[in-house]
Amino acid sequence: MLIADRLYGCGAFVWEVMPRLKEVGGGFLFRIRDSIVARKEIRRLNDGSQIIEVAAMLPGDYHKEAGRMQVR
Repeated sequence: MLIADRLYGCGAFVWEVMPRLKEVGGGFLFRIRDSIVARKEIRRLNDGSQIIEVAAMLPGDYHKEAGRMQVR
């Protein structure tokens, strides 16, 4: 389990480590800024939280996407 604060990194960091986390059956928990914009709501869960799609931007070029992730 990778736990980090919103000042720790960015979506690009999560994008880079996600394959390894999946490989070992791990996950991540990040506290994020409230200004993060969901690209798409995937599903609303019974507890009121949501599965959303967010863009991971390339480090140093916040106009280009590295990819998209589904997060809760």
